[in-house]
Amino acid sequence: MVEFHPSKVAVEGSIPFVHSIKEIMSFLTVLKPLKKGIPEGNSIFLAGPSFREPVPFCQTWRAEAIGWLNSHAYTGSVSVPEPFDPSGTFEDQVKWEEEHLEAATCILFWVPRNLLRLPGFTTNVEFGEWMKSGKVVLGFPGNAQKMRYLEYKAKEYSIPVAHTLEETVDLALEYLQVRDEQCPQCGAYNPGKKRSKRSYDCMDCGFSRD
Repeated sequence: MVEFHPSKVAVEGSIPFVHSIKEIMSFLTVLKPLKKGIPEGNSIFLAGPSFREPVPFCQTWRAEAIGWLNSHAYTGSVSVPEPFDPSGTFEDQVKWEEEHLEAATCILFWVPRNLLRLPGFTTNVEFGEWMKSGKVVLGFPGNAQKMRYLEYKAKEYSIPVAHTLEETVDLALEYLQVRDEQCPQCGAYNPGKKRSKRSYDCMDCGFSRD
């Protein structure tokens, strides 16, 4: 476990909690809305609902997710689609998100759905667009509302599922560890499909390892 500097991260319980994007430790690179540049190398897009009303970044689930990534000394980039940049338009935001979703090595969906504060309507569309990509992990708490269909589709497409944010971050990091593995049968390097920590399904030849 990485030791956190108190000026960078406050620990609430066992959660490494990031106060703001500016206070993130130097292990990873955070890519914010409308900033130029597409992620290179390992990159994670934090997909899921955002609060409808303005709230401090430290109160968002994405701040907590960044804290967990830092606790694993993750050194790649993280695309964070909030806070919205008021200098741009809605169309600018959508274009930025689409470019970063496409470029992401792994799309981490965390859906703590609450129909009053975090309805996740856009999240439903994005999950539908990317659920067949082979680079998605899904997480949602047990009390999240209206998740039955997403859970069903995740099972259909062998998408790893977790029910805490920490475990969902772990799934994303496990995916990154497997994605560059060489298939022992055909020799291809590809993301494969993970069903567990040790399983691997080659997307080229169909080789399966349990």
